Amino acid sequence: MLKATCSGSRYSWHKCQAMMASPVAGREALLVLRSLIKELRYVKPGSSPRNLMAYQHIMEQYRSNQVTSEKVCRAREELLHKARSYLSLLQGIREHEALNQEYKGRERTLEESANLVGLRLPKSPEKD
Repeated sequence: MLKATCSGSRYSWHKCQAMMASPVAGREALLVLRSLIKELRYVKPGSSPRNLMAYQHIMEQYRSNQVTSEKVCRAREELLHKARSYLSLLQGIREHEALNQEYKGRERTLEESANLVGLRLPKSPEKD
């Protein structure tokens, strides 16, 4: 089951095992990493996220924090916190763009705006 999950994010089984064995990339860190890569796919649809500098930086950070001993280390917690923050930023930007596209439009007239909320403007007197 784990093999299929890892291959879905374009990682070889060996890389997934190495990341899960490291303290910095326990189960939660691996999920954050996969979510980051998923968000990076939205940055440039149709192309591989591996071509992005952000992807290369993220992978470099994860790899540099792989250690084999289970030491109490503040750096690994800090990396996981930064990864979660960056994931939140990417998700927020994507959602913001989606909302902008959905509600983007022309300016409404005063009468259209009043009708939108169920009001009517008084008729202006005709000039003779």
